[in-house]
Amino acid sequence: MRVLFCDLGGCFLSNAWDHAARRRACEKFGIDPGRFEVLHASVAEGFEKGSLTLAEYLARTVFAVGSPVAVSGEEFMDFMKSCSGKLGDALDVLVDFRREHPVRCVVLNNESRELNGFRIEKFGLRETFDAFFSSCYLGLRKPEAAIYRLAIEVTGANPQESLLIDDREENLGPAADLGMQTFLFDPAGLARRLRAWSGTPSEATGGR
Repeated sequence: MRVLFCDLGGCFLSNAWDHAARRRACEKFGIDPGRFEVLHASVAEGFEKGSLTLAEYLARTVFAVGSPVAVSGEEFMDFMKSCSGKLGDALDVLVDFRREHPVRCVVLNNESRELNGFRIEKFGLRETFDAFFSSCYLGLRKPEAAIYRLAIEVTGANPQESLLIDDREENLGPAADLGMQTFLFDPAGLARRLRAWSGTPSEATGGR
């Protein structure tokens, strides 16, 4: 079976909670960015693998550092959510492609549970994607090989005929090792790469 696997942050949406967003939060709420990053790094894996809730993440980072500005957990969560947006017209390009080519299309991403759910609903992603193989649901993260194998096995995908779109080289390597076609995200080349992939496997090879 031919399946299209898509990352979200950095490809079709902005990153949900990356370094730039965290720095903006530190500036807004007067949080020490150096200390915050140390604490973030200590819990980031559990946060993205779903073993740490958003409230627990805030307790171990934001409220552990402290802020001279009075801020509630709800207010900080709202700021985190406000960092999400569409990235250019890439999502529209994908929607147009799926209208013409009704292939299976699933998300394969690293994201925390609450932010992932928010983004799915906010941007109507259930209308575009058939399933969400997200780190917070699986307890696995890219580039761990196990998350790619699980996504392939559950979808019944033929790796040689399937394509992974991701904006990070390190996330493409394990997919290529499993025989998947890969595309390092490039907004200018997205439509062309999707059209090539929709042809025969021999026409759609490459792209890493």
